[in-house]
Amino acid sequence: MFLRQSTTQTVRFGPFVDSTDGDTAETALTIAQADRRLSKDGGAFAQSNHTGNSTHDSDGWYSDDLDTTDTNTVGELLMNVHVSGALQVVMRWWVLEETVYDELFAGDGVISAVGAVDDAAAAGDPSTTESVMQYVKQLVNVLVGTDGIGTFPAEAAPANAVSLAEVIRAIHADVTGLNGDAMRGTDNAALASVVGALNDTAAAGDPTNADTVVQYLKQLINVLVGTDGIGTFPAEAAPANAVSLAEVIRAIHADVTGLNGDAMRGTDSAYTGTPPTAAAIADAVWDELQADHTTAATFGLLASEIADILADTNELQGDWANGGRLDLILDATATQATADAIETDTQDIQGRLPSALVGGRMDSDMSAISTSATAADNLEQSALGIVTGTAQGTPTTTVIDTDLTEATDDHYNGRILTFVTGAVAGQSTDITDYNGTTNELTVTALTNAPSSGDAFVIT
Repeated sequence: MFLRQSTTQTVRFGPFVDSTDGDTAETALTIAQADRRLSKDGGAFAQSNHTGNSTHDSDGWYSDDLDTTDTNTVGELLMNVHVSGALQVVMRWWVLEETVYDELFAGDGVISAVGAVDDAAAAGDPSTTESVMQYVKQLVNVLVGTDGIGTFPAEAAPANAVSLAEVIRAIHADVTGLNGDAMRGTDNAALASVVGALNDTAAAGDPTNADTVVQYLKQLINVLVGTDGIGTFPAEAAPANAVSLAEVIRAIHADVTGLNGDAMRGTDSAYTGTPPTAAAIADAVWDELQADHTTAATFGLLASEIADILADTNELQGDWANGGRLDLILDATATQATADAIETDTQDIQGRLPSALVGGRMDSDMSAISTSATAADNLEQSALGIVTGTAQGTPTTTVIDTDLTEATDDHYNGRILTFVTGAVAGQSTDITDYNGTTNELTVTALTNAPSSGDAFVIT
């Protein structure tokens, strides 16, 4: 079966029979969109684009639509349907391009319009019944065929809705008799009297009804390149309708007169004296008062800033002079002898440092506090009991996830938790519970929730 490309068409598929006995028609199946699997021109199977369930028609045959998306690919179209309770059904169609399908099934396609080789030539005006072949034969007859134009139309001047044959007929009528001695102008005047003779004198001034073509040509040559030129050059006139080119040229000449050398001046109230020299202009610029030109990004402002810099450097010169501020500061510094003594004192500092330096740092081992060794030992034991850690995850004011590793529940109950960094740094609270599995501390509520990474100590 053939389908038209990109066109919605209703198809029937089946028969669906019982999967057990292979014979009984299944008339009440639910065949959904996902059950109708299509393969377009050898492509992978995918569900039909058309939605809804298929409708039972008769004896296990079902009907459904294939929409424009389902039929958009030319070539073989397979549909596979396999639902519970029935044997699998596979249908095959062929999708044809629209023009091919219409030619085969629409009854008024391209082939009938083209016609046949033995069609007779058309005649007269185009109609709705002749084929392309008939019109081609008609054109061949008109151009090169011995049959020619069956009925040559009457003459007509070129105009809308007038055929080329009618215009050709009119041209033929117009030129009839234009040969030999019969070639004449109108009103019994010879064509030669209009064209003129080679020895005609050039025309002058405006065109008249008496001058010949030769006289006008000679006049144009004189105007353009001849030594006689324009006999009477017209007065100037601005470009406008009914104004000749010579009048405009005269006006341009008048406008530019004097635009050369010292005569080039402005008009009306413009300056008409001798223009200043470049040197005079430069002197006038440099002689301008600096106070009137202090706008940002101008040379006037730059000159002001240079003057300020010069004033500052003059002040520095005074400071460097004997008795100036910088001179007094240098006199008050240590002398070379003092510097040498300092160098001598520091040269053996490495030898005087304790040999027990650890990693460049001085190691400290406190053996007594206020001469009491017991106090030092007690302080050591107290420090060993301090536990450090950081908050993790998303702590609250009462429950704090930590990086502690102690696995025993309630291990830190009753001890004091003090934050040393973050928004709650310096706050202390008592620990009411510790979960050794999750490493979470439960505390009496803080004023704010700490953040992940805030450091704390447990004492």
